[in-house]
Amino acid sequence: MTSQEVSAPTGSTSSDAASDTESNVDRARHLSRLLADRIIAIANPETVLVVGCGRGLLVQALADKGVDAHGIDESDDKISAAPVDVRPRLEVASPTKPLGGRYDVVTCLDVLAALDPADAQAGLDSICAATDRIVFAATPGAGSAHASLFAPSDWMAAFAERGFFRRTDVTLDFWTPWTTLFERADLQPRDIVHRYEMSLGSLEAEVREKRAALAAADGQTSQRHADLTDQLTRAQHQVLTTRDHIIGLEAEAAQLQSQVERLNKRLIATQERSKKLRDRLHTTRRRATRAERKLAAMTGSRAWRIGTLLTGSRRAKR
Repeated sequence: MTSQEVSAPTGSTSSDAASDTESNVDRARHLSRLLADRIIAIANPETVLVVGCGRGLLVQALADKGVDAHGIDESDDKISAAPVDVRPRLEVASPTKPLGGRYDVVTCLDVLAALDPADAQAGLDSICAATDRIVFAATPGAGSAHASLFAPSDWMAAFAERGFFRRTDVTLDFWTPWTTLFERADLQPRDIVHRYEMSLGSLEAEVREKRAALAAADGQTSQRHADLTDQLTRAQHQVLTTRDHIIGLEAEAAQLQSQVERLNKRLIATQERSKKLRDRLHTTRRRATRAERKLAAMTGSRAWRIGTLLTGSRRAKR
């Protein structure tokens, strides 16, 4: 986070941009108040200079707490956009030039990281000459392509060259993970080692704890992986068995389909023979009906009756 700067996201509509900007300003103001409280709690300063003050939110937060706070920034536009009541405390100036006074605390948040290496070194000289306590932040990769490429350890070493050492008992990472309080101190090697070892000891304990938790989680993950592998193997076996059953059912279905086709053919042949038999039966019945009609007509004729009488008399004589 740069010093008190807020911008709307690219591509926002005017109403959305205004809403986002207001939200960002509120967040920056809240963080500025938190940082002001921490600075007062740690150093109880009477005077503070905010290098790269932007619109003066941190200056305003400190002034509201009764601190004689002032700010400098290279951008006249940012200072012009500051609240009216804090604008008199702000000045357009470069951090690479002498700051022209002594302050209980100087803050320099993501300002020097955006400068060329030579200007960054000059800025370090300026702020270190103006105070004994510096709240400093340099986000890796911040700034333009020509910016300083210092790693966090390089900044630490650069401050140490000027007699400033990190307060390992103070954390300001709510601002950014790289925000650090440096303090001028005439430390002997033993003091430096003791200070850093105290911090390193707690970090090592935390690392050991996290490693143990990671190892436990890795064991659980391995067991879970084994369980899942076993489940997968069983599922694959079930899939293969099911596939075999499906293949068997498909073969059985093919056989049944073949039988159905054969039965359909036989049924069709039987139906054709039945039709032929019905046709023959119908023809036979028609012939029988005609024969019956002829017979009836014959037996009912006069000739049939005379013939019957004659035939019957001859049989009687015999």
